[in-house]
Amino acid sequence: MVYTTHEVHIVNSKEMRVLLTRKLHIIALAAVVCAAAVYGYLNMPEETTYTCTASMLVSKAGKTAEQQTFGDSLREVAAGVTYMLNTKSFINGVLEEQGMKRSDYTALSATLIKDSSVIELVATGKSPGALEKLTAAIFTKATPKAEELNIRISVLEAGKAVKDPPAQSGALRNALLAFVAGALLAACAILLRYYFTDNVKNEGEVLEATGLPTVARLPEARHDDVDAQLPDMPKSYREQVGRLAFYAAAGHAGPTVMAVVNVAKADERPMAAFRLAEMLAYKGSRVLLLIMDQNIRPGELPYWKACRHDLSEFLAAGADANGMAVEAEGRHGMKILWVTNLPAMFDDKTLDKLGDAVAALKVHYDYVVLRLPAVDQYPDLALRRGLADRTFLAASAFHTKALKLVSAAAMARASGIDAAGFILTRTL
Repeated sequence: MVYTTHEVHIVNSKEMRVLLTRKLHIIALAAVVCAAAVYGYLNMPEETTYTCTASMLVSKAGKTAEQQTFGDSLREVAAGVTYMLNTKSFINGVLEEQGMKRSDYTALSATLIKDSSVIELVATGKSPGALEKLTAAIFTKATPKAEELNIRISVLEAGKAVKDPPAQSGALRNALLAFVAGALLAACAILLRYYFTDNVKNEGEVLEATGLPTVARLPEARHDDVDAQLPDMPKSYREQVGRLAFYAAAGHAGPTVMAVVNVAKADERPMAAFRLAEMLAYKGSRVLLLIMDQNIRPGELPYWKACRHDLSEFLAAGADANGMAVEAEGRHGMKILWVTNLPAMFDDKTLDKLGDAVAALKVHYDYVVLRLPAVDQYPDLALRRGLADRTFLAASAFHTKALKLVSAAAMARASGIDAAGFILTRTL
């Protein structure tokens, strides 16, 4: 069989739904932040602006307004005047004569009214006085130029600046759109973060990467704390622990030592071994949970003060080490012994003594469940051949890198350990 190290993305719709449900607080937070940001931006106080509108009538010189006929020729002349008023050179000339600057207005345009020779001049800006001055100056400058063409310009409406009404921002609608967009972006980011990494996600990826089956999937449930009793666990959780206990006990007659070894140090919780030992005790077996890991936080293990002993003390006790074990209250007679203060490295002599101590404990129980330190921390102890009759490797879904699984499985084979399979914890 070929064992691969490439990323395998087996996306399961149920996993996606559960993952998004568990991360709902992050999605909601992102949506609220986006909506609040958009709503706040659109409701920022705007600077007051003004619009100044003026109009002029283009007519033939020497005739009164009542005598004018507005034919196409006159409209053509008015169109020419309109074009002149919109030219950059004309506007710059007006600004220069009046000592004004381009910043005195925001927009300026001259438009010929349809079916007439009336030109409408519209200027916008922040200073009403400057706008009125500018429109008046444009009419003044345009008059002599029109007279050269025998055209008369009459002011119909003098420019008067009026304050613009506040713009309709549609802040609420845009905030709702931002809320939806923020939620979608957060959901996409979560899925990308979890699925497009080299972390193992499910049993399909475990099998693809290592060739070993997943014997149990222990979800990360709120109920799963050290104070909860196994009968109080959800049915699906109990079924997975029962499946693990079946695999652990199958094919062994007499006292059995089974080891649960984490692939990576980052997954320090002892719950897989704890629940395995509890299930075996629940089925009527005499069980000892022997924990050899100093990375466990004391608050995660009940009775830790009474059952905690140094490695040197444990080895010195020899055959009497069973007296150090403490019965776990309410755990069907299961006993716990926690060995800590492990050396940085184990020599062969210490490992041999440890093997003898475990063998001495074995005669007192039907099962000894060993919770050993992670492979990437203590490979010599975690994969010690002969220490356990059956070994399970434990990995954390969405947290343990697939390459670490491949490495641990390969090291187990190199050590002569035929691992029974993986326990996948913190699954969805």
